Amino acid sequence: MRKKIVCILAAALFAVTLPLTADAKAGIRRGTENVPAESVTVTAEMIRTDANKKNGSSETVPWDPEALRGKTFSILGDSISTYRNTSNRRGSRWSNTTIGRGAAWYSDLKPKLGEDETWWMQLSEDLGLRLLVNNSWAGSGFFRPYRRSEGAYKDRCVQLHDNTGINDGAEPDIIFLFLGTNDFAHFPKTLGTGDLDYDDLFPDNGSGKRTWREPKSTLEAAAVTLFRIRERYPLAEVYMAEMLYRADLNAETEPVWRRFNRDLGEVAEHFGAVMVHFPDDVITYDRRELYYQDNRLHPNALGMDVITETVKAAVLEHTAWKTESFYPVSLELDGVLADLGTGRLVREGQPFSVRLTPAEEGKTVSVSVIAGGEDITDRVWSDGVVSIPAVTCDITVTAASA
Repeated sequence: MRKKIVCILAAALFAVTLPLTADAKAGIRRGTENVPAESVTVTAEMIRTDANKKNGSSETVPWDPEALRGKTFSILGDSISTYRNTSNRRGSRWSNTTIGRGAAWYSDLKPKLGEDETWWMQLSEDLGLRLLVNNSWAGSGFFRPYRRSEGAYKDRCVQLHDNTGINDGAEPDIIFLFLGTNDFAHFPKTLGTGDLDYDDLFPDNGSGKRTWREPKSTLEAAAVTLFRIRERYPLAEVYMAEMLYRADLNAETEPVWRRFNRDLGEVAEHFGAVMVHFPDDVITYDRRELYYQDNRLHPNALGMDVITETVKAAVLEHTAWKTESFYPVSLELDGVLADLGTGRLVREGQPFSVRLTPAEEGKTVSVSVIAGGEDITDRVWSDGVVSIPAVTCDITVTAASA
């Protein structure tokens, strides 16, 4: 059984801090027993560093273990997200009846990886999410069929809900897309390039409503996939993972791989989906044996940990259910020291306090406290302490020594 996570992952607006546990092992998900020493210093640290480089951070978001509990999620993926009798079993408790014939890479017949070690089961456990449909198919991609699979832009992308009645016809609250590597590997000539003509790809049907035409490239197929998902599941949050590093890349193909990931990110942005960016320096050619089962593409347990933590960071950064009940407190200080009695991101209705003292002896402190545009200084500032009994909006505390 894996150890609990203990790492700090950066988000675009806030640094997401997860609670430490007694099982903390140098920032990785599992303990050090039987784990190569290199992974202890690489996995979480590189995710953290890479996220900071891409996003920056300022505040700290407290982790609310109940924020996402019970929310449903579905996956549209390739072999990396499969597991026998979950991604290809008809009528299971988390299934959609159309997924029964999909091929699976991972299996209970392969002891190298248990289902509880897959990225999506770990994500479910860590965030309290409930798997609804895993519509993943080994060999599949956005566009062309491969090994009996069909392009995801066709009906697979709209089969992410419960149609069995077992889950009362539930729709996914969150959708994860993990596709593209098979398009890249097997059909490189039809990848397409950026700057899609969306008016041509999604023409007006004459009544003011957009429809879609058959795509001519993988990039267009990715756009159609997201268009159809948005149309069928308008309330769902959508996260699209970029292509995971492939150890068979070479000097000619790696620039194409990087460019296509950038192009996929632009498509995701167009449809309001969150693009999940994997760390640049964790899974590399030199570390392929450490993170891959086949030394090429399919993650082992440590590789799955990298995916889990990266996807989780994106969810905690962007989900509407994560931070909607928290308000930031901004401190603008000039020659003043602040001793916080509470955190600077406060749950709605909870108190906030900070003691303010001049940095130099003999000076005094002038303070202004603005709450939602209203000056509340006289009500909350007394004897060197700002004390707000219940925070219900954004707070700005300005203090200067005089």
